[in-house]
Amino acid sequence: MVHIPFDTLIKKLVEKSGESQAEIDKRIAEKLNEFSGLISKEGAAHIVANELNIPIGDVAAGPFKIKELRLGMKNITVTGKVLAKYNVTSFAKNGREGRVASLNFGDTTGTCRVTFWHDDVLLHERIQENDIVSLTNLSTKDNRNVLELSASAQTKIVREAIGNPKDLEALAQIAGKKTMSLSDNATTYEPNNSANSNFTSAPPRVVAIRKPINEITANDPLVEIVGIVVQVFKPASFTVDKMTGKKVRLEAGMPADVLHHEQRFVMNIVIDDGTETVRAVFFGDECQRLIGTQSAQMLKENEYEFSKTKTQLLGQTISLTGKVVKNQLYDRIELITRSFSFNPDPVKELALVLSQPIKNTTPKNVIANATANDGDA
Repeated sequence: MVHIPFDTLIKKLVEKSGESQAEIDKRIAEKLNEFSGLISKEGAAHIVANELNIPIGDVAAGPFKIKELRLGMKNITVTGKVLAKYNVTSFAKNGREGRVASLNFGDTTGTCRVTFWHDDVLLHERIQENDIVSLTNLSTKDNRNVLELSASAQTKIVREAIGNPKDLEALAQIAGKKTMSLSDNATTYEPNNSANSNFTSAPPRVVAIRKPINEITANDPLVEIVGIVVQVFKPASFTVDKMTGKKVRLEAGMPADVLHHEQRFVMNIVIDDGTETVRAVFFGDECQRLIGTQSAQMLKENEYEFSKTKTQLLGQTISLTGKVVKNQLYDRIELITRSFSFNPDPVKELALVLSQPIKNTTPKNVIANATANDGDA
């Protein structure tokens, strides 16, 4: 599920739009009314964000401990101690000059390298050895099988971020510990691994179970949902081996081998059925079917073309069958799309709703009280 808290969505919309909270609340209420209860308030907030052209990405929980870091994590916060600070190094690559600097950063669970590239080295200059700080908006990278953190233009330093004196004392006493290797942790974050089987052998035949989104669990193998598209994300590309279909990991700057590799695309949307929202992932052929005749590469590179396709998809009713997977990074359920169609038959949908038993939503304590009162009478 997409668990960006509603209050967080509202705060971001107010900050980025310049409108008051009352104006944002009014927009959301209008969307809820427009869709007649078919979407949740979170889904309405996503639609408003799209109309205002405000990107709402994933919000990772934090701060993280060093031992909790996984490859592929973004927008994360860590709190700890600067164990060592290394000088800025200048280099030249492909005729261009660059700079890089780094820190050895640690907490009570381990240490890792934090790198600052090019203009971001100015941030590095503001940090001193033995400082205890929180660093925000970092991402994890693989540097020769060693996990490291990379700063960005959005990274900030927050000093005196430790409210608990015991934590502060523990951090102050930290010395060097072993830098985390990717082989130390078997559960590195691989957002596309769950779908690699789409390109190899076919999975066993499993019948999809029709469910409202808020009742989907990680134990459901295959589910069918119907809802409204409330968020659309740009396509992303990845490289696979032509023979095996398996994902190929290339070193930074290394071009793909056109004889043995090919590029495939993945695209995400968020669907809201009025009970909850869920992210659906579209790989390969399903990705192309989602965007129609458009080129996925074009949508990835051209903001205008993507905006047109996004506008066409938003607000559409979609019926989707997908494999249920657990995204460990964001602690949510996602669906790997197996098949989908827009504008499902309303007659069939109504017949399906009428065939379902009516659930008793009266709280048990109310029923118990009513029974007790009948007995008294």
